[in-house]
Amino acid sequence: MEFSIENATPADAPLIAKAVAMALDIDIEDPDDPRAQWCRKVFVELAARDDAQYSYRNTLKAVTPDGTSAGFLVNYDGAHLHQLREAFFEVVKDKTGEDMRGISDETDPEEWYLDSLAVWPEYRHHGIGRALIEAGITRAHKSGKPAGLLVDKNNPGARKMYEAMGFVKIGDRPFAHTMMDHMRTISHL
Repeated sequence: MEFSIENATPADAPLIAKAVAMALDIDIEDPDDPRAQWCRKVFVELAARDDAQYSYRNTLKAVTPDGTSAGFLVNYDGAHLHQLREAFFEVVKDKTGEDMRGISDETDPEEWYLDSLAVWPEYRHHGIGRALIEAGITRAHKSGKPAGLLVDKNNPGARKMYEAMGFVKIGDRPFAHTMMDHMRTISHL
């Protein structure tokens, strides 16, 4: 399957929100799931902003020759997490009334963080996820930092792919009340 990796645009905000929700194992289009409603309220706005961790500015997309988006990767310099997360706290408070300050950091300042990866089901098994991760690793290399990510301990398929791409487990880290494996590329310069 042919595809290219491109920078996302503000027009991609709804699809970026869908991708972030998918990475959280939430179907953003499910009208009966309150988590989906929460994601729509929060992540569409964040993806359209310039100053948020889930911004289009921090997102790569895979695009087919006919212009269809097939997948997304949100990624950014971990040193900017606290600054980028301010928009998240602001939007969550405004849209839902929740105060999420105090949640654990999901990345470290010394890494380029591959935050959310999602490939639409109909485009899986064509190398799109791998190509998006490779593009994220390239951004990490250009920044002089290793690429880092979290992977669910119950997702051996993803972990196997990451290990094949040079990631190794460096520890455990909580995310959304679940302990994840924190993985990082070792050879990054």
